[in-house]
Amino acid sequence: MKSDEGSNTVALQNGLALVRLLSDEGPMTVDEMAQRTELRPDTAAKLIKTLELHGYIEPARFAGRYQPGRVAGALSEAFLRGAPIGEVARPVMQALAERHDAAVSLMVPDADHALSLLVCRSVARNTPTEHAGSTAPMVHTAAGHALLFTARAHGEELALPSEKEAKLTRNLEDSFAFFRASGCFKVMDEERNVLMLGAPLHLSNAVLALEAVVPHAARQDQPPIGLVGDLLTAIELIQQKSAAAGVRYLDD
Repeated sequence: MKSDEGSNTVALQNGLALVRLLSDEGPMTVDEMAQRTELRPDTAAKLIKTLELHGYIEPARFAGRYQPGRVAGALSEAFLRGAPIGEVARPVMQALAERHDAAVSLMVPDADHALSLLVCRSVARNTPTEHAGSTAPMVHTAAGHALLFTARAHGEELALPSEKEAKLTRNLEDSFAFFRASGCFKVMDEERNVLMLGAPLHLSNAVLALEAVVPHAARQDQPPIGLVGDLLTAIELIQQKSAAAGVRYLDD
């Protein structure tokens, strides 16, 4: 449980937790955010006022609800400008998104979550609504599976499902089996009716992952024709362009 009292560091952590929650799950009321972050309602209300004052969150079009503000979006853009990989990856990702009416995300590990650095979408109305700055548990996304697999290959500890989470374990095993056969990881989200395909993207100083999310495909159990090959080709192209330009994940 998060502490309601104490240092400025705790307040900062709690404030970031609120911004992340809105980024991940959409507009919420003060009471909903307090419940989800395990903060007292009065503490959450004070943090929300401060965050709103500085532009990190703002009122949503739904009465009494809040959403990420312009400052949060600006910070995401500033981070991308500091990560040259975004400049190389964007046109390749956009072409892939348009070809398959998909949302294509460039993702990095963030503790036990996968964080979207950059998202490109086609103009199709039914394109999934992923967005930069959103996070999801590693085990719930194809990009997360790619990052977990890479971590395991390097002997790192993994945040894998517990024995009680049998469905997640099966999904992870099925995804790894699909990777061994095709080169991509696969996750079906039946609630959103989308299919996710992901694979690792290797740079000179980091491993990221590219993920394509396509709508109305979860019940088909197979990716649209050509998507696996196009995703792997996009990754190879980004890696080649990055190597040729001396691009690294961050300028360090």
